[in-house]
Amino acid sequence: MEPGEYRERLELKSGVRVISREPRGAVLRLPAGAPETDPAVVAFEVSGAALSGFRILGDAATPLGSAIVVRNSSITLSDLEIAGAGSAAVEYIGSGGGSLVGSDLRDNPGAAIAIRTGASPRIAQNVFARNASSARGPAAILLEAGAQPSIAANTFVHLTPETAVVPLPAGAASALARTNWFIPAPAPDPVRRDGRGRR
Repeated sequence: MEPGEYRERLELKSGVRVISREPRGAVLRLPAGAPETDPAVVAFEVSGAALSGFRILGDAATPLGSAIVVRNSSITLSDLEIAGAGSAAVEYIGSGGGSLVGSDLRDNPGAAIAIRTGASPRIAQNVFARNASSARGPAAILLEAGAQPSIAANTFVHLTPETAVVPLPAGAASALARTNWFIPAPAPDPVRRDGRGRR
């Protein structure tokens, strides 16, 4: 797809690769009048499909529920930038999952990724920053019981293993810390005894 803004819902099909000709030059938004809970991209019972190089955005004018919903599918998502999703940037439901690699998931009021029971996506080499700012988004990655993702080589900004993935399986914090990067939040500025914060 050529660079530009596309206001439509994209349905991925088996064996079809949808690629932005200019990396992150094509922008997807929901069409005007679409329910704010709608996803911008869906993959239902799909295999061998791919989406690469897109920006998927939501804002006050064009709200976005989940940016991408993958259900009982195995697809490749790569080099994406997703911001403004109220529920989850990417949601995996049912079996399969495929992979999400090399993407920037930032400024989503909801969780960056929701992985439901039975899903097993590979999550690698992504950057997570300033997600889960609403009560509906409890973590960068929301993990349901029975989900079996592979999470490695990602960068989590201002998060710890315990806050990056919720609920974190028992004993998984050390493994998550070894295979991912965690950039700590900056220390608060020291405050003088007069309480005015002056140095």
